[in-house]
Amino acid sequence: MRTIITLQIDKEWNGDYTFTVSNTFESRSLSVPSYQVSDFGIQQAKNNIQFAFDLDDGISKVKQALGIY
Repeated sequence: MRTIITLQIDKEWNGDYTFTVSNTFESRSLSVPSYQVSDFGIQQAKNNIQFAFDLDDGISKVKQALGIY
């Protein structure tokens, strides 16, 4: 059975974004300055997270959507 991977996006008080990828048991977060985030990148991250098979792959897909390598 496949674990469901979810993405939560929070905008901090200073304008930076925190992307949290989680499953039932654990989570990983990525903080990104606001100048690296666009509406298109956020939408791509939301769309791509459904194809992640674990947390590391989920973070990788978020980075790829935002153009962070």
